[in-house]
Amino acid sequence: MHSSFLSTYLLTSSFVFLAASIPTRSCKAIPGDPDWPLDAAWANLNKTVSGRLIRPVPPGAVCHRDQSFTPYDAGKCSAVQAAWTDWNFHTADLVSTGKPNWSNDTCLPFEGYPCDAAGYPTYVINATTTAHVQAGILFANTYNLRLVIHSTGHDLLGRSNAPNSLSVNTHHLKTLTVHDSFTPRECDPSNQHPAVTLGAGSQMAGVYSALAEHNLTIVGGTGETVSLGGYISGGGYGVLTPWLGLAVDQVLEVEVALPNGLVVVGNACQNQDLLWAARGGGGSTFGVLLSATVKSYPSPEIVSVSFIAVASSPYSPSTASLVAYLLSQFPYFASHNMSGALFGGPNQTVFTANPASAFSLGLDLMDSQDEGRVRDIFRPVEDHVRRQFPEFFVSVSTTASPSWIEYYQTHKDNTGAGRDELITSRLIGGKALTADTGALQHAVDVLVEKGDLIIGTLVGGVGLFNADGAATSVQPGWRTAILHLITTKTWPPLNQTALDIVKTDIEEMTIPLRALAPDTGAYINEASALDPDWRRLYWGDNYKRLLEIKRTIDPTDVFWCPLCVGNERWQEINGRVCPVDCRK
Repeated sequence: MHSSFLSTYLLTSSFVFLAASIPTRSCKAIPGDPDWPLDAAWANLNKTVSGRLIRPVPPGAVCHRDQSFTPYDAGKCSAVQAAWTDWNFHTADLVSTGKPNWSNDTCLPFEGYPCDAAGYPTYVINATTTAHVQAGILFANTYNLRLVIHSTGHDLLGRSNAPNSLSVNTHHLKTLTVHDSFTPRECDPSNQHPAVTLGAGSQMAGVYSALAEHNLTIVGGTGETVSLGGYISGGGYGVLTPWLGLAVDQVLEVEVALPNGLVVVGNACQNQDLLWAARGGGGSTFGVLLSATVKSYPSPEIVSVSFIAVASSPYSPSTASLVAYLLSQFPYFASHNMSGALFGGPNQTVFTANPASAFSLGLDLMDSQDEGRVRDIFRPVEDHVRRQFPEFFVSVSTTASPSWIEYYQTHKDNTGAGRDELITSRLIGGKALTADTGALQHAVDVLVEKGDLIIGTLVGGVGLFNADGAATSVQPGWRTAILHLITTKTWPPLNQTALDIVKTDIEEMTIPLRALAPDTGAYINEASALDPDWRRLYWGDNYKRLLEIKRTIDPTDVFWCPLCVGNERWQEINGRVCPVDCRK
């Protein structure tokens, strides 16, 4: 542990929150408990946060007559139903997660489903300032409340939503400052880099648009509504990762509100352990990320080749063979300094009116407008597919984008929201994709048989491999990965039988992925929530140090979530969080 962080933390924490030195051994308070804050305490908190304390209304409540949150409204209900699969709707809502299974499907906007608040926080602070965030942390600290941090609800592990909790919503922390040359505070002025400081609630589409005015961009995701806070804390990858590295490789400085309410800066020259933990250690764990300063880059030219393969019917017998072949070519694509992704499945309607086995593969070259070059690189793969998979209709096209913003507007992620979904995934190195074709084929066979959607992203390249992996806390498997492979599984809401089948399928798909790449783990923001060895899966050998930092920064576990660093001392039973040795 770096002494600079320890001295700063221990010197100041005692007078900010004296009780922090006394471990709390009682359950987190829930409504109805004697120690739940009185109305007067909530009113005082509301005054402190300038009237931004809210009793949240479940996003589907307007569609239900038998609830007390808000009047039934047929017109508003129709609008909510129409927007339910749109991430913009969910990210604008104070409590919606976009994947309603993480609110236990407690208030869907459809006839025949119940509506109550059991899956949502009791109160939300709609924070617009650092002081609002601090007030929420200190209130939860003082009254022993479960505290969750929510920005956009792009969370596949259920960390940003919880019943009987106080939620601090950072969605509106959207500051943006461009630096021609940035020096981290207290660092040598010779250590400078063009950079941008972004508030934790800043969303990708808005950031890209604002930076385009300066002919700049950053390493970010392709989802329009994904926000910086959760993206950075999980590691963050995107189209530019093979060339420039992960999002956390770009972080020069973070500003964090700690569990005692203090706001501190972490960079290479102060609070280094906090910086390391923030660069991949997971959200809702060490504090609230308020802002991050990340490297910016001149907007690149990008040239792309797009390949689409569609069979005449769903579940074509050779679908798995086609997918395995395409994935086996990712090391070849990486050798040509490409970025790209495979997307599709055995029963898709994305490319055709009727369900069919259908896949798209897009590949990109940065700092080029040579369409002939990408076409030539891809031609051997195209020729092989046409020869070996004649039942697939194949089309190939190329495009040249003169700037990042023009590329992004064409290639942004349009995956929908509003469905119950679980995933499994794996980071896979080049050797696993080429040396043991039988293991790869077996893994893909199971994914095609059991999964709904397969997404394979080319992440490996000089930017990822040459970055200082020790400077970040992400799963070390990132530093040898070529492919990030995901499969998803959905089910009808409130259908326990279907959910049980999904859980079984997820495990059956995970087993061959684990065998194919036993040591590389997964990307925390897009990983299985069911793996019993999730600590190693998410962080590998970095977990030990992350836990040490957690215990120093947050000795009483002000921040706690089920799949987060340091969760060992608590358990969640029927919506109540209690110490593991407590029988209350």
